[in-house]
Amino acid sequence: MFDKGGMEDGEGTHVDFKNTTLLLTTNVGSDLISQMCEDPALMPDATGLKEALMPELRKHFPAAFLGRVTVIPYLPLDETSRGVIARLHLDRLVARMGEQHGVTLTYSEELVAHIVACCPMHETGARLLIGYIEQHILPQLSRYWLQAMTEKAAIRQIDIGVNGDEQIVFETTSQEGICQKS
Repeated sequence: MFDKGGMEDGEGTHVDFKNTTLLLTTNVGSDLISQMCEDPALMPDATGLKEALMPELRKHFPAAFLGRVTVIPYLPLDETSRGVIARLHLDRLVARMGEQHGVTLTYSEELVAHIVACCPMHETGARLLIGYIEQHILPQLSRYWLQAMTEKAAIRQIDIGVNGDEQIVFETTSQEGICQKS
């Protein structure tokens, strides 16, 4: 593929790769990157980081392969970036509740900070943030929603936050304006 600019699929059809960008990712060197980026004041630039990674990459990949690719190190996500990712996934949940159930779902900035604090990002990337939302927020939200359906309560709004004990809390408002905290 690198030499000829194309390859054949399983049926023998030529697939052109001349104007294609392939993104290949690996965790090789992730510990080194984490160590080098721990202190923002001492963090090297992209060129320095790439140079530091090359010996580690050569242990795992042939030189001929490395000569044909452009190495772009991915930096660890900082707290601000993790907050943006958490908000993106929470916003999807907000949209889904609104579109599918007609319920206004809101969340506090304290909830975002709580999620970020509970999810250090060493080898897992954003997966840990997504997993936290799926394991700690979605089940509780589903429980409240199902309970309201069985009680035939018309919920207008659900607010998700964090209490003083760092516990995730839900506050629901019914169509009648009655608030329920849990």
